[in-house]
Amino acid sequence: MRVRVRSLLLLLGFVMAGQLPALHAADPVPAPTLDARPSDVDMFGSWTGTVTFEGASEPMDGGLITIRRTEDERLSVTVGPDSRVRYTCVRLARTDQGLRFEVSLPGEDTRLLAYDVAVDEGAMTGTVTFVSYGLTRPGRLAFARQ
Repeated sequence: MRVRVRSLLLLLGFVMAGQLPALHAADPVPAPTLDARPSDVDMFGSWTGTVTFEGASEPMDGGLITIRRTEDERLSVTVGPDSRVRYTCVRLARTDQGLRFEVSLPGEDTRLLAYDVAVDEGAMTGTVTFVSYGLTRPGRLAFARQ
């Protein structure tokens, strides 16, 4: 409190004497950057990389994820082991960092992969959860654009 009173008295003394200290413009403070959603250009293309499932010692080939727009301007994501074998993803949702989507794998038993990915500067990271008969196995993915 005393420091404020002394500072105020000092400033009033300068004003009364007509001798204000030189004032300098403050350096501009940069506006805080907001994490912007990745654009279509950031996300579109083919992505390859690895998936490391919880408890596994080595990463495995994560296959190929392709993100594009269809002819009717809808977002389309396909997942598969390579460019010849593709499975269409459902429940696509944009997030602040990227996308969430799911893909059902063919076969007699129930198998689902649920992805939650972030896209930033040519890298796709996030989680993929393998679900089979209600049991889950989470994993981390690290992909790069082809």
